[in-house]
Amino acid sequence: MTLVYLLIGLLPSFLQRPIRNLMGGRVEAGARIAPFTWVAVRDLRMERGARIGPFVVLRAETAVLGRNAHVRPVSMFKVRHLEAGRDARIDPFVLVNCDYGPRSRLVLGKAVRVFSFSVLEPSEGIHVGDQTGLGGHTLIFCHGSWPNYLEGAPYARGPVRIGEEVWIPWRVMILPNVEIGSGAVIGAHSLVRSSVPARALYSGVPARQVVENVWTPLEDGAEKERRLAEVVESFHAFHEERLRGRVEIRSLTQGAAAAGTPEETVLWSFSEISGSELQQARKEGRRATVIDLANLRAFPGGPLGRDFVGHLATFGVRLSPTDPEEL
Repeated sequence: MTLVYLLIGLLPSFLQRPIRNLMGGRVEAGARIAPFTWVAVRDLRMERGARIGPFVVLRAETAVLGRNAHVRPVSMFKVRHLEAGRDARIDPFVLVNCDYGPRSRLVLGKAVRVFSFSVLEPSEGIHVGDQTGLGGHTLIFCHGSWPNYLEGAPYARGPVRIGEEVWIPWRVMILPNVEIGSGAVIGAHSLVRSSVPARALYSGVPARQVVENVWTPLEDGAEKERRLAEVVESFHAFHEERLRGRVEIRSLTQGAAAAGTPEETVLWSFSEISGSELQQARKEGRRATVIDLANLRAFPGGPLGRDFVGHLATFGVRLSPTDPEEL
């Protein structure tokens, strides 16, 4: 089978998809596997928009890539079960390597990003919650030993669980049997060897608590709108005011601006957007981008709207591109 997978991996994506489906996979239309890959997976499932880039080596029993999940070029995987949720991204030069034991699993939630040069050893299971970022050079180990345990040397083995919206910047090492609560922040260059409470800031070698509650979700709608207005001004400043007259960014419930006819419109709401509201918003034109901040999703319109969605991501607001039929 090794030779078979090597030969399939030389083919263009439009040929790989039907062949892999005949071999028992479930690769949807719109998913792509680049040529010059070695994807040796018995049960491969890829939803529409999922991507595996060139020069990726993936060896697994089961691999599940959700909608728009991307494995970018020059990464290597050896794990029994790999799962990447919708909009997850694994950057180039990521190494995932462990034995094929019964608990060998790497599970990444929605919109998780693993930055370059990270090394993950998920022999006992690594679980990462939605909207969490693992910075470059992140090292996570589920097993640790080298000197002879029978002669009294230390030994560690156990899973690592990381909650939702956790921020792990560059060069952090996480040891076995660690659980990091949702919303926690870890300082760069830290060694995490014990569990971290939700929304706490831990830093150091070994990492210790610096701040008990580093941030709290806002309940004040006016403050949220003030912050969003700040993001809008930052967007225009970033583009040196060139886009201010070309794109109008306003609330879904706000009336259109009195002066000028912009090329595009971006309509946002902090409340869940219904199908009828989306349909009404679309009457603004085909280039209207609609942003549902309650569910962190965007209904793309024109290129300027996509630029604004990308700018939001630099503030930690990562939106999932969504088709209207998904409502």
